[in-house]
Amino acid sequence: AHLHKRLLSSPAAFRVSIDNRLNAIRRQAALDLGDQAARDAADATTDQVFTEDDELDAAHLTARVDLPHNAELARLNTIKDLAAKVTAAKDPKLAELLRLLPERMDAHPKARRVLVFTKFKDTLDYLEKNLTRAVGKAKGLPDGTRVFTIYGDMNLAHRNATFAEFEAPEQAVLVATDCISEGVNLQRACAELIHYELPWNPNRIE
Repeated sequence: AHLHKRLLSSPAAFRVSIDNRLNAIRRQAALDLGDQAARDAADATTDQVFTEDDELDAAHLTARVDLPHNAELARLNTIKDLAAKVTAAKDPKLAELLRLLPERMDAHPKARRVLVFTKFKDTLDYLEKNLTRAVGKAKGLPDGTRVFTIYGDMNLAHRNATFAEFEAPEQAVLVATDCISEGVNLQRACAELIHYELPWNPNRIE
């Protein structure tokens, strides 16, 4: 389920998870052989791999599957090679977001600001990079659009300062993880909200 969620989020998030799982399998294989260095690495917390925004999915690192290590490694390496071919230019979900954002900005000419929610920090980084690149392009964002991000590793003061910056310009996009939903008045800043992933829990949709 973890890899499925990450795949549906973005190709970047999926690739990170594949790499993390490959590394975990290699560490486990070394542990089985009694490698002390690998034991030390395995004792490290998952905080080095996951942010607070997706730590609940960290269990996949140590999950056991009904495959020998070599078989799972071969399968994951095949998937990794296929995933590498899904570049941003070939990502239909990103293309749809770039098509939708100018349309939603135009719907609110007095406050052309849109908030985009994502579950994963890796997807946030992917969106920040590609939305910034798309500013002023024919199939991108209107010229002058500013792109901001807020995520769990930022302290409260930094989050509030970034949110204030987002409110200032005439047109802007803020990409944020769920951390921003706590104690921040989003309604005054923008009239448009886009969820980049459909929440798997129906209660979250409500």
